[in-house]
Amino acid sequence: SCFLVDNFYGHARSDRKKDTYRLLEAIMANAAVRGQDVPIAICMDSNLQVNTDQVFQTICSDAGFVDAARLQGSEIAEAPTYSRSSTWQQNEEHNTRIDVILLNAAARRLFKHFSFLNIIYNHYRVPEIAI
Repeated sequence: SCFLVDNFYGHARSDRKKDTYRLLEAIMANAAVRGQDVPIAICMDSNLQVNTDQVFQTICSDAGFVDAARLQGSEIAEAPTYSRSSTWQQNEEHNTRIDVILLNAAARRLFKHFSFLNIIYNHYRVPEIAI
């Protein structure tokens, strides 16, 4: 048996959102051909506001992928993963949630825990999951 991990980096410029969506759809299509019984995690710096971007959420749900942080609970799912000032206060400017670990149904059956590593790298919190 195996557990597949893909990674994805979305375009950083806001005028390239459509390109990011197109690439995200391609990685989801690639995951689909591997079969529903293969656990897959997609780790990404999406450069999208994952909690509020409706196109992102639709692409993920249509492909059967769920945000691992949402499985852990709403409080951690709302926590920012990027902070320009590194203060991590949720309502401050430039605190965003652009990093996400997505799990398909087979991976969700193995899911145990989502958290952030206790390190900060270049204004980013590093998410992790336990399976």
